Amino acid sequence: ILGRDLNTPTVDPCFAIRGGMSEDEALLTITRYPAMMIGVDDRIGSLEPGKDADLLILDGPPLHYRTFVETAVVNGTTVYEKSKEPFYKDLPSRQ
Repeated sequence: ILGRDLNTPTVDPCFAIRGGMSEDEALLTITRYPAMMIGVDDRIGSLEPGKDADLLILDGPPLHYRTFVETAVVNGTTVYEKSKEPFYKDLPSRQ
């Protein structure tokens, strides 16, 4: 959702799914396609050798409203772990 200030980036893809778009295609609308539109898909937008290692590890389907981020990795460095957050550390994972 490139260039938007929408606080919930999964809302538009979810509406697209309700309209008939596949979940895989909807996920591309918030990953690879924005990177392609601004000409940086050689570095980001998908997980491939040689690209920046930015990724999220989720506890459920990526576009589900109850899915939490378990771990966030930016440039190959873990920058967030839900298990280390005081509010979340005692909650069981949804796996």
